[in-house]
Amino acid sequence: MKKLILCFIVSASLVACSTPTATTETATATVKSDTLDKAAVAEKLKGMEAAWNLSALEADHGVKVVSEILADDFHQFNSKGEIQNRDQVLKAAAEPTETTTEVINGDMNVTFFGNNVATVIGSHVTNGKDKSGKAFSKTTVWNDTYMEREGKWQCIASGSTTVVPEKK
Repeated sequence: MKKLILCFIVSASLVACSTPTATTETATATVKSDTLDKAAVAEKLKGMEAAWNLSALEADHGVKVVSEILADDFHQFNSKGEIQNRDQVLKAAAEPTETTTEVINGDMNVTFFGNNVATVIGSHVTNGKDKSGKAFSKTTVWNDTYMEREGKWQCIASGSTTVVPEKK
């Protein structure tokens, strides 16, 4: 009888140890509230774009302003179709081939993709003189992509084309 009871206890213990314990898991989801003030961010991005365009009039040709706007991993297609990274854009700004005398910002449209990515599409007119001293007026249309990282909005990608009016 002792052997039978011992077998029963051992069997019951083995069953108890090998049977999964029913547990109740509580799933917690981090819900990020949609507290982004998109209107305020849109105005901020438009202001950054306006400053970028107007920075061509600065003594440093926009290097300081543009360096604050562009992310370290920024890339663009410039108006000539060339791919440039951040350093190449800043170098080109520091060594202009023309003299800008006026920049007129056009309309800008901001579109959000979630809470931390937005595109800004716009245009501006640039007036000035080329390296030979000949006056020019050209319109540049562009599409810039911004991303908010650690509380700071920066441009991560850009593409533009410049339209020079035909001479009549």
